[in-house]
Amino acid sequence: MPATYDKIASKVRQLMADVEWISFATDGWTNPIKSCSLLSFTAHFLQQSTRRKVVLAAMVLEEDHAYLASKLTDAARTWSIETKVHMGIRDNAANMVSAFRIAQIDDFGCTPHTLQLMLNDAVFCQTSVEKVVKKSRKIVTHFKHSEQAYRHLSACQQSCAVADHRLIQDFEARWNSACLMLQRTAE
Repeated sequence: MPATYDKIASKVRQLMADVEWISFATDGWTNPIKSCSLLSFTAHFLQQSTRRKVVLAAMVLEEDHAYLASKLTDAARTWSIETKVHMGIRDNAANMVSAFRIAQIDDFGCTPHTLQLMLNDAVFCQTSVEKVVKKSRKIVTHFKHSEQAYRHLSACQQSCAVADHRLIQDFEARWNSACLMLQRTAE
């Protein structure tokens, strides 16, 4: 495996060697069993007229703010792109905003994440919408946690000759997930 990594890393370095500017996107997430948090570091650049995207790192996180900043600068240093970084794209979480400021990296908040926050503020401030979403979330959660209930739902869908679709759980950070959850629940 190390030989394969070295071979691919060499090709990636060659790809980025003549590039004048590189932007990168980063995001943190926790795996489903909550055993660790990870931070991604994905380079975006133009090579002649071709847009390129390369995942350069997925780093395990153990701390916050200054630690995040050091992880970002370490990733740029590891790939020898620290003088080429044009901008970093991040979510709007306070820890990411702080990390970019500490690392002194020009940054921009993720536009879809910003829109999601605005939509949540505009839509979910309405009591009627909030009630419907909460009820739908409770229904979906019930079926997600009970295999027996899901089997009964599937049997009901088959007997009614409708598509056997699983319910969709909304996820706060995914901008359209509440809408998808409501559509599927209504179906």
